Amino acid sequence: YEFMSINTNDFVNLAKLAIEEQWDTFPPEIYENLPSILKDSCKIFTEKREKDIFLIGSLVVFGGCFHNLYAYNTVDRKLLSPNLFAFIIAPPASGKRALQYAKKMAAKIKQLFNIHGALETNRETKRLFIPANISQAGMIELLSHNKGVGIIIESEIDTLVNANKQDWGNYSDIIRNAFENESYSNYRSGTGKLTEIEQVKLSMALSGTGIQFKNLMVSPENGLFSRGCYYAFESNDTVLKSFGRMKTDMDIDASFESFATIASTYYKAAIALEKIQVNFSAEQMTNVQEALQVVFDIIIEKGEKEFEANVKRAFSMVLKIATTLSFLEHCDDNGLTEEFNCTDKAIAIAMVLVLIFLMHGSKVYDTLSTN
Repeated sequence: YEFMSINTNDFVNLAKLAIEEQWDTFPPEIYENLPSILKDSCKIFTEKREKDIFLIGSLVVFGGCFHNLYAYNTVDRKLLSPNLFAFIIAPPASGKRALQYAKKMAAKIKQLFNIHGALETNRETKRLFIPANISQAGMIELLSHNKGVGIIIESEIDTLVNANKQDWGNYSDIIRNAFENESYSNYRSGTGKLTEIEQVKLSMALSGTGIQFKNLMVSPENGLFSRGCYYAFESNDTVLKSFGRMKTDMDIDASFESFATIASTYYKAAIALEKIQVNFSAEQMTNVQEALQVVFDIIIEKGEKEFEANVKRAFSMVLKIATTLSFLEHCDDNGLTEEFNCTDKAIAIAMVLVLIFLMHGSKVYDTLSTN
């Protein structure tokens, strides 16, 4: 597929091809056309599933790190931050641990965020990475200090499940607000304290088994379900491979430290600007709409009413992913400015990823609807 030559028919045919062939992993062309920091870091992973999981996690992390980055819909004239929610669902010991390496990509950004990312008077309490095992009050406090920004990366979905079971821990409404960067307010009668967060920009990536996921989501009618990017698979390994799953010319930790250094230079360039706006043309958005209509027609025909919301929200996911990719492309070219247009290559890659997320999500939907 030629990512550099995009039009409406290409996107429609792309959607039809992806569905017909039931694409299950990301095509090699995706990795060949990624911005350099993602392209080079993904090469470390030799296993297909682990490479895909790492890329998903990196998009979640970078979408949360660059907190002054926005997609701009030129038709609706609406800003949208690129934060994502991703769910990796697979059996134990099947490569989900690759998600943790995505977190390493922001190791130095995390340190810089402690200086620049939060309210000056609350530096001791701000955290870019927020644990899933946190009370609702703690979540509200951290997001308030962080000006709404935060990233949750957990290798066990049960961490969030257990927190949500507690009266003090259920913060799913905050997560749902984050998808469209809605505001959030909370008032405690006991203390008389009113907390208002102007925009929630929370990103989240969770991995776990199918049973763990069902404990979290329970039903496709859960409002969080339609906001997720899904990557679910069963292990089909026939050969035990404990070594050689990652390849690099230097120590693994040293490799990711070098990528973290590159990412921190991008962050410094970003926070030097008040706001970074990635514009999407009406033609680009029409391309996406036409492709998603192909999926939507199938969902209507199948009668999967609850999954319709996933397809509708997929439009925003394409814009979010394309924004992050386009931003990283501009960082590669040392040409970061406050405003630029999304590249066709970025939106084409984002479209492919989201089509695959939807196909995985449809399978997950089937397991929930027959639970």
